[in-house]
Amino acid sequence: MKRFFYLILLSFITTCAFSQRDLTHFEGVWKAEINDTIFRIKLKQVTITQGGKNENTILGGYSLSVKGVLVQDYIKEIPDSWDLSLWSSEINGYIWGIDTGEDNLAVKFYDQKKKHFNGNGITGGIIQPFYWNDTLFWLLDEEAGILWETEGDYLGPTIKPIGFSVPSCAIMTREEEEEEE
Repeated sequence: MKRFFYLILLSFITTCAFSQRDLTHFEGVWKAEINDTIFRIKLKQVTITQGGKNENTILGGYSLSVKGVLVQDYIKEIPDSWDLSLWSSEINGYIWGIDTGEDNLAVKFYDQKKKHFNGNGITGGIIQPFYWNDTLFWLLDEEAGILWETEGDYLGPTIKPIGFSVPSCAIMTREEEEEEE
């Protein structure tokens, strides 16, 4: 009986560990309006192939308008698959959402104005969906990102936060995508 239980447990763990989660509920254009600022992100599920294994992840871009003027536009076409030998920004991915397995995404953000860690991006962000009304919670935590990026690095304590060029905390709603002709 114990062997049967362990066999069932092992098969369950293996199935969970190697199953691909569908992240399409994160896909689309999301918008936050904060006073005179409009912040948009466009997210797309892509496949990473590494070491013969496929894994789903989210890549995206962002734009920022202030007082009706577009000041940053990094929403570009993103391919369906990503070769990890390329930087995500080389394939127009400025937001990298990593599945945590808990219905949210851990985010690595590549701020094109602030250039955290010499443009290599900063972790410490999260995208949390609210399923009842097509809404996302967007959060960038720079101090957590600095700790994460410099873990074990003697320079970690000397790196000071520089802020973000986009909102670090926002409630975003799904926006209908315009049809391309």
